[in-house]
Amino acid sequence: MWFGLIIILIIVIFLLPRILANSRTARVMEYYDEVQTECTAKYSNLSPELVLAVIAVESGGTIQISSHAGAMGLMQIIPSTGRYLARKAGITDFATADLYDPVINVRLGCMYLSELMDKYNNNEQLALSAYNGGPGAVSSYLSGGTLPRETVRYSPNVLSQKEVFAAEIIKFKEREDTLGEDPAEVGGVRGLFLRWLK
Repeated sequence: MWFGLIIILIIVIFLLPRILANSRTARVMEYYDEVQTECTAKYSNLSPELVLAVIAVESGGTIQISSHAGAMGLMQIIPSTGRYLARKAGITDFATADLYDPVINVRLGCMYLSELMDKYNNNEQLALSAYNGGPGAVSSYLSGGTLPRETVRYSPNVLSQKEVFAAEIIKFKEREDTLGEDPAEVGGVRGLFLRWLK
């Protein structure tokens, strides 16, 4: 009996982190179409893998999430930034709760990330640092200051996730080509199986 429990415990210890990471990756990949439509088709300086990586690090693909600083939704947008971006995007009936709408959140988050990429000459590390810590923190850093500890860890974390999502997108496209359909749109047992293949 103890031997069986020890084996189960070892399996849980070693496999649980991988299962949870795969679950988060799959949850984030559910927004691939929105990212394509709202971001990479509109902003040439954004790649889908970069945007998906930001979503993964910011929210893990959870829609109804808020940070201790009040940032909301998939791309963790602060309400004041959301209002500014919504005005700029021509969204006249914007409400703070709209930041929990995945399409609006991704649209505004990509607009902001694209602005930062432009501001920092497509330097992903600086743009990501500004996305996380604010442009003021990056200006201070460029003038000889230091970035907040969280921001120092943020860019490498996102760039690491970017590589993960680059591989996921390749697998997704290969499956789509092979199967001729989007696994996320297939229902029933067959859909579960196709999503499991991801």
